[in-house]
Amino acid sequence: MGMISNLSLALAMWIAAASAACADAQPPKDGCYGIKSFDGGMLKVGRVSKSTVADPRYSTDPMRKHFKAGELVILTKMENGYACVQEAMPGNEIMDGWVPADNVQILPASKSRPSTRWWLGYWNSNGSKILFQILDKRFWASGSSTWQGFGEPHFGDFEGHPFPYGDGFRITEADKPDAPDDTTSCTVKMIAVGSYMVVVDSGGCGGTNVSFTGIYSRSHARHR
Repeated sequence: MGMISNLSLALAMWIAAASAACADAQPPKDGCYGIKSFDGGMLKVGRVSKSTVADPRYSTDPMRKHFKAGELVILTKMENGYACVQEAMPGNEIMDGWVPADNVQILPASKSRPSTRWWLGYWNSNGSKILFQILDKRFWASGSSTWQGFGEPHFGDFEGHPFPYGDGFRITEADKPDAPDDTTSCTVKMIAVGSYMVVVDSGGCGGTNVSFTGIYSRSHARHR
């Protein structure tokens, strides 16, 4: 009995220590800025399973950090038991930050890469426009973007076949499904989040400060 008691006590102490370690886990010190800090890795759609407040120390807006249960979010990376998430809504004041990974359920790819028909049409996000269409019996996408500074405007564009990649689609300059995930040329990735489309690019799709990264809303009836 003495040995069993000692084993039980040791097990209880181990569980308590493990729980304390989990409780003491801290969010990564790297900044979490949602899709703005996308580095070519994770791009997934999730649903908040438990109402949670994002850690305010390494996020863009420490005043607005409450993610509600059931809310759709975009995940861009996971570290140390935390997920970097952003609310899946267009606009300038977007909530983002590190939240406990256990509080977010990653949705299956069928939710973030629906059928071709869903994508067809025109999409807008600030100074960027993207058109999905069937061209010569192929699923095709083209985009244009403008950034206006103090001088002349800078322009960017892309076009190609959206190939399935990860949980969404990817378009590359090589227009091949097995093209390397090159960050030095123009690479565009997109996923569906609810009724919106999320796009991130490699940073090589146009002039200085031109970017297709953003959350897009459908702007016209679906193009046929």
